[in-house]
Amino acid sequence: PSQATPAAFQSVFDEVTRAGDSAVVITLASQFSGTYQSACIAAEDYENIYVVDSRTAAIGSGILAEYALRCAEQGMEAGALAALLKKKREDVRLFALLDTLEYLRRGGRIGAMAATVGTMLDLKPIITENREGKLVSSDKVRGRKAALRLIADKAAENIDDPAQAMTIILHADAPEDAARLEAMLRERVPELGEIQTYYVGPVIGAHCGPGTVAICFFGKERPC
Repeated sequence: PSQATPAAFQSVFDEVTRAGDSAVVITLASQFSGTYQSACIAAEDYENIYVVDSRTAAIGSGILAEYALRCAEQGMEAGALAALLKKKREDVRLFALLDTLEYLRRGGRIGAMAATVGTMLDLKPIITENREGKLVSSDKVRGRKAALRLIADKAAENIDDPAQAMTIILHADAPEDAARLEAMLRERVPELGEIQTYYVGPVIGAHCGPGTVAICFFGKERPC
């Protein structure tokens, strides 16, 4: 589907205003979609609407939304929440295991030769976000079990304030491996708080393919 238009946002903003409320809008990264720009255009005439560029996508935007809900439930007002989210987005950490390189090939992300060699060697690419918020390959690991262990290790090393941590695991038709990843992480970080698990949506799933397992959390300095 196409991105939301300014008019679509304005309709919602009118409802919020009539109800006497304020709103914080968290969008996909502006580098991925024009949704942020549409929301900003619509919000220009409203003093009670705040738009935040998540500078990430999918699970990264999701964890910011979960965090925002937690803050709102604690009584934080919209302006302060928007300012906090603009700081908190820099702490979002993501590691994703792709089961195959084939879907990256179909999307033009890698060449056919690289995909063929990767499949022959049973290489499992690990994707992360760099300091500019771009998705990059951090590792290629031979074998799925080894790749899951590596993700668990990286998450355990980077999770900030484990007892209060907000952690999300996402998977594309791989519930067993999602459960394995959670067990590995809890073994490494026994004091870790709640972990939420969700399915990958169809749009992201079309790019990463079945078998993808990802983890997202608020952490320390980005690895690359």
